[in-house]
Amino acid sequence: MLTEGAIAVDRFAALIAKIADSEMKLLRELVKKTSMNLVRGRYYTAEVDYDAANVARAFLIMLLPGGSIPRHHDEFIKNVTHHLVIETNRHAFNYWIDTKGKERRIHMKEGYRYRVERSPLHWVVNDGKTNRTHLLLELK
Repeated sequence: MLTEGAIAVDRFAALIAKIADSEMKLLRELVKKTSMNLVRGRYYTAEVDYDAANVARAFLIMLLPGGSIPRHHDEFIKNVTHHLVIETNRHAFNYWIDTKGKERRIHMKEGYRYRVERSPLHWVVNDGKTNRTHLLLELK
């Protein structure tokens, strides 16, 4: 099932690289000092300053245990988006619909950076006992 404007893809996220320990320390501090806003009672988000020349927008998304982000697509966002996984657990998954209409999922590992396609219908579920926090970077 696609919603109007969603574009199906077979690969939702591609692993780019491991995040250096020193950068992970800074990212964890960023999460601690950022005042997060509750969105529709489902998850927390906050715009943040991320000092990099190629970053148009940066924001944190935190899913509490048992939290989810409903099915949606971000076709209107034309920029490349990277997810920096700050904290997660093995029961946190991103789901999407592929080109055959099949539901697929990926677990993004803590301490890694991924390039993410935001145009397909996708959603997130955290069925774990810890938070799932990503820093999303929309690149110029």
